[in-house]
Amino acid sequence: MSLAMNIVEMAVAAASREGAVKINEVELVVGELSGVLIDSLEFCLEAAARDTTAGTAVFKIIPVKGRGNCRNCDASFELDSLVSCCPHCGEYTVEVIGGKELNLQAITIDE
Repeated sequence: MSLAMNIVEMAVAAASREGAVKINEVELVVGELSGVLIDSLEFCLEAAARDTTAGTAVFKIIPVKGRGNCRNCDASFELDSLVSCCPHCGEYTVEVIGGKELNLQAITIDE
């Protein structure tokens, strides 16, 4: 819930700086390896936005797949876990290069 509250606070503050009277949409990018449960986040965002300028906003969440790169053989591949072995060489020298994101991407407002 605190994560959702912080996201709503950031969106409301940004919209306020632009003179918004209403936030229509909040777009978030959430990596599948970020540890954020999207269903839970959606529920919490709706509750956190209540009685704010984002109270009727649509929260659009864009999921990002996990990506890794093997330091041993330089192969790039999709990850479903932070700890994985390379599917090409079998080594555990995998660097996570994507999927840990949690970004407030865009806000659509009415002025």
